[in-house]
Amino acid sequence: MTGERREDILVSVCFADAEFDKAGYAALTQMAERLAERFRYWEILILDDGAQRHMEDHLLCSVENLRLLRTSAGLPFYRRRVTVASEAIGDLVLLTAAEEVGQIDAIAMLTAAEQESAIVVARKPGWSALNPPLRVLGRTAGFEVNALDMLSSVFPRTQLNRLLARTDRELAVRFPPADGLTPVIWQTCPTAVAKTRSLRETRRRFTLLHRLLISSSPRVLALLGLGSMLVVVFALAYIAYAILVWLAVDDVQSGWLTTSVVLGSTTAFLGMAIFGLSIGLQNIIEMLSNTTNDVVLEERSAVDLFGRVIEELNVEIGAGPSHSPAPRTKR
Repeated sequence: MTGERREDILVSVCFADAEFDKAGYAALTQMAERLAERFRYWEILILDDGAQRHMEDHLLCSVENLRLLRTSAGLPFYRRRVTVASEAIGDLVLLTAAEEVGQIDAIAMLTAAEQESAIVVARKPGWSALNPPLRVLGRTAGFEVNALDMLSSVFPRTQLNRLLARTDRELAVRFPPADGLTPVIWQTCPTAVAKTRSLRETRRRFTLLHRLLISSSPRVLALLGLGSMLVVVFALAYIAYAILVWLAVDDVQSGWLTTSVVLGSTTAFLGMAIFGLSIGLQNIIEMLSNTTNDVVLEERSAVDLFGRVIEELNVEIGAGPSHSPAPRTKR
């Protein structure tokens, strides 16, 4: 995107919360002005559960192209993000939060997303000691997780539709999927500052961690199935060892063979039971997963096939002026 005003795309900026402080209102107004300067078609969506109802009239009067969406109280934060993203109609959709509106460069993020046809994720500068375990957990769940990633991300419409069609959409609009099909750009925001986490934000982070653990269940079940099979193999090998010792050694303690066979048989049975349960749960998860066949990221062609078909098969163009018979007059 160049510096001129764009009139060929629609931009949506979405907020899953309406808890703007005085600085947040000023930053929101400034963002609206910048969007109006750069784009002809744009909108701002704010999801409110009624807690900030007294500020709705002020928002509608001070912010142009604003859509206020009412939702029920107590809706989880990441469910709200999915809801407001589903209501957006833009070709580019910026998901952000009230506390980050003054820390991100929305125009730069929209520019990068439009030019690269990729998801752009805002990231805080610095380093976090939580990153190594979070990356392992994220990879297990199938996502690129970083403790420095902010809540602000820009999604092209095609990528957003693909993410919203997933069963784990609440995580997919927070962290980019690590599937190799989703191009991602991380944009560092130098103005982002670390703030003291409130109790609400801490609870929100634990909820996100819990969802990551749940999403990692297919890989955990696969490891559990492999481990249970190894247990079965070792248990059967131990039973065979006990029988060979009983046959080859004369002074075997009385009852040792029976105890060994019972222990080995019990362990083998438990291993086979866990293996059966794990592969059964994997099968159920796979059947319930909403997999998509939309894996084509880009298409380039040397011929306009549909344009040629229209020109060759359009009867109106090929037949010339029509000579319809004169209408009959009723008597």
